[in-house]
Amino acid sequence: MLQYEWPGNIRELKNHCDRLAILLPGKVIKPENLPAELHNKQEQGEDSFFDLPEVGINLDEVEKDLIIQAMSRTQNNKTRSARLLGISRDALSYRLQKYQIAV
Repeated sequence: MLQYEWPGNIRELKNHCDRLAILLPGKVIKPENLPAELHNKQEQGEDSFFDLPEVGINLDEVEKDLIIQAMSRTQNNKTRSARLLGISRDALSYRLQKYQIAV
C-alpha cells in the first residue's frame, strides 16, 4: 500500500479501507485481500512478459534487435513496423537513424 501512488489521495485510501472493513469485518486484512491495483505488479512479476537477467542487458541492443525484427516482418514497411512496436512512425524513423539501420 505504501508503493501505490493514490491518485485519489486520502479519499481513495478511505474508500479502500471502508470497503475492506465491510467485506472482511473483524478479520485481519492480508495482501491477497487488497484490490488488484494496490498490488506491486513489478514485484510480483504480473504483466511482465520479459524477465530481466541477473547480469542485466544492453537496452540499446534489445531495442535495435526488435526494430530489425519488425522491419523484417513487415518487409521494411515503416508504418506497419511502428504499429508492431507500439511507437509512432516518426519515433521509428528516429531510431532507424540512431541505430544506423538501413531500410
